[in-house]
Amino acid sequence: MTFTLQITESGTLLHIPEGLEVAEPIFLKASGHLTIRCENGSKATIVQELGSLEGAAVAAVQTVYEIIAESGSHIQFIDLQNLDTQTDEIALKRAEIAREATLEWFFNLAGSRTSKTNLEILFKGEGSHADVSGLICSNGKQKLEIDSLLDHVAPNTSSNLLIKSTADGESKTIFHGMIRIAKPAQKTDAYMANHNLILSDKAHADSQPKLEIEASRPRTAPVSGRWTVNRFFISRRGA
Repeated sequence: MTFTLQITESGTLLHIPEGLEVAEPIFLKASGHLTIRCENGSKATIVQELGSLEGAAVAAVQTVYEIIAESGSHIQFIDLQNLDTQTDEIALKRAEIAREATLEWFFNLAGSRTSKTNLEILFKGEGSHADVSGLICSNGKQKLEIDSLLDHVAPNTSSNLLIKSTADGESKTIFHGMIRIAKPAQKTDAYMANHNLILSDKAHADSQPKLEIEASRPRTAPVSGRWTVNRFFISRRGA
């Protein structure tokens, strides 16, 4: 038994069958629509890299990632974006996590002229969990934006989201984050933070974390807002 990879005109489908534990990382360079489905009890590490084709004249890229983690599965997803700085990107990245499943999602955002990414994770099964770690590095006149939604709709779910950003030159990074805990999602444990490092007096970092709770008994739902360090502020004080 092994995993299957299907590449068609409509997109790329990676399927991990029930109970399969893939020992080695799976490397992808998919464009357009990527769907990853891990069936019950399966386990895999996937590395997806999106880059510009050498000599290509594409000025805009649209990407859609869908991750389906079925009951008891464990996915490590490493999401690398290295587009050239002449390309504009719009991306929708969405995951659904079933009962007792775990998703570990690391992403970096360093390329493109402008990028707007909507990242949504739905915790639809009891005991589902996600760790999301992101690194945004902007320079020149780049504008890089992440809008995230951690949507807890089942009880005893948990999530951790940490995004670190650096902004240099005249660039701008934007983070809009939302933790939503629905009424059935009792005993949810959620955490979100965004840390920014500004490397130029003309660079800018914007953070807008939000929290919406309908459940009467969440465990914790701390939201860390804007933790920004300006390199010039430090250097003037001898650091």
